[in-house]
Amino acid sequence: MRVRAALPLLLLFVLGLASPATAAADLARVTIEVNAARNNGALASLRARIEVEGERIVQATLTPPGGMPAAIPLGDEGFVLERTFMSEQELTTALPDGGYVLTLNGSTQVLFDYARAAVPSPAISAPPAAAILVPGPVTVEFAPCPACAGEEDLTRVALIDAETDEVIAEETLGPEDASWTPDDGGEPLELPEDGSFWAAVQHVALRTEQRVAPNSDAFELVTSETHGDAVQFFTGAAPPAGSFCLVVGDDAGALDPLGECLAPDVPEAALIDPSGAFALTAAGVEIEYAAEVSAGGAITGSASADLDGNGSLETTTPLRGKLQGFLGKVDRRVAFDFRSAAPAAKLALRIHEQASVTEGPIFGSQRAKGSVLGAKVKDETASTLPLGDGPLGWRLDVELDGKHVETASIRLEDGRSFALRGRFVFDFLTDLAKLDVRSPGEDEGVQVRIEDFRVDDFESQPPAVSSGDFTFKILGQRGRFPLQ
Repeated sequence: MRVRAALPLLLLFVLGLASPATAAADLARVTIEVNAARNNGALASLRARIEVEGERIVQATLTPPGGMPAAIPLGDEGFVLERTFMSEQELTTALPDGGYVLTLNGSTQVLFDYARAAVPSPAISAPPAAAILVPGPVTVEFAPCPACAGEEDLTRVALIDAETDEVIAEETLGPEDASWTPDDGGEPLELPEDGSFWAAVQHVALRTEQRVAPNSDAFELVTSETHGDAVQFFTGAAPPAGSFCLVVGDDAGALDPLGECLAPDVPEAALIDPSGAFALTAAGVEIEYAAEVSAGGAITGSASADLDGNGSLETTTPLRGKLQGFLGKVDRRVAFDFRSAAPAAKLALRIHEQASVTEGPIFGSQRAKGSVLGAKVKDETASTLPLGDGPLGWRLDVELDGKHVETASIRLEDGRSFALRGRFVFDFLTDLAKLDVRSPGEDEGVQVRIEDFRVDDFESQPPAVSSGDFTFKILGQRGRFPLQ
C-alpha cells in the first residue's frame, strides 16, 4: 500500500521537475544586425549578429531559407550568434532574404520574414585617402543613402585624431546629405598643421516591427543595416601669414631705422637713377636737358639748344631713352633731335653710357650729327653717366594674409614708391612659398619675385628666413641673389 500511494507523488515530483524545460517560451525580441566597415574604400570587416530575448527560453535555433538550423548559443549577453564574413557574397549566402524559422526550446516555432535594407557604402570621395591638405577647414564628401528613409534611419559622421583616437567632431545627418564640414561653435573647424586624421561616415537603416508568435505572444523584430567608410588624411605645413620687409643699399639706415628688415649683403643690388637736369656741349652748341627714369626704365623729358649761338636756348625738343641693367651694371641710351627753320639747323644727338653701382662710370660716348648755321657737323666725345647722389637704396614691404598678398610696395631712398600686386603660392608639402608681385598701371615695370622661400619666424626682427631666391626689376635694372 505504501508503494502504491507513493507512485502518484513520485510522478508529480518528476513532472514538476520537467515542467520548466517544456514550458512555453515567451519571446520578446529578435534582433538581426549587419555591420560593414571599410577603410579607404576597401572592406575592413563584415559581421552579422543575431540576438534572441525573452523569458523561459532554454534553447534557440534559427533556420534560414533553404538552409540548415544553426544553434544560437547562450552566453553572458544571452542568446547571441555572431559571425564574420570575408565578402558580401558570403554574407548573402549565410543570411539570405526570405522566411526564417526560429525554434525555441525544441518545439515552439516562430516564423518571420527578413530582408536586408539596400544600404550603400558612404564611399567617401573627399578628402581622398592619404591626401595631404592645407591646414584649416575640411569638407567630407560621400555618397548619400537613398534607402535610409525610415524614421529611425540616420547618417553618422565623425572626425577623429589618428594619433590619439580622440573624436574631434561628430554629427548626425539626414539621408539626403552628401557632405559635412566639421564646425567649432558655429565656425568651420580649423585643422592644425602636420596632423593625421580619420574622416568616418556611417549609414544606418534601423527597422522595428511588431510581430506575433504562434502562441499569440507579441514580440519585436529589430533589424539594422550599417555600412561605413573611413579615410585617413593628413595636413601639411600652414601657409605663412604676417609682414616682412627687405632693404638693399641702406647704409645710412634711412629706410630701416629700427632694423626690422632683412638686409642681404648685396651692394651691387642698389640702383642708379640718372634723373635730373643736365648741361652739355655738342658740336659747339650749348644744350640743356631734363630727364626722368620711369618705373620700367623708360627715359622721358625734353632738351633745349642754342642753335644760333645767342645764348637763349630757343629750340626745344622731346627726348627719349632707356635705362637697363643687371645687378649693378647699367646701360643708358638717350636720343633727341633738334629742328629749326630760323636759323636753319638740324642736330641729332645720341648718348650711350655704361656704369657700375660699385665702380662708377665705365664707358660713355656722345655723338652729334647734322648741320648748324650752314655748316655740317659730325662730332663724338666722351660722356659720363650722371650718378646723381650715388647708389640708390630701396625697400620692399610685403604683408601676407596666409593665402594671398594683402599689400606690397617698393620704396626708393629718394622717396619714390610703387604699389605692387600679385600672387602668393604656398606648397604645404615642402613648406616653401613663391611670391610674384609687380606694379600695375602707370608705374608698370617694377617686379619682385621670391622663389622657394621659407619664413621661419615673422615675429623676429628681422624675420627669420631660411631659404629663398630673390629677383627684382626696378627702374629698368634687374638683379638676383639668395636670401639665405
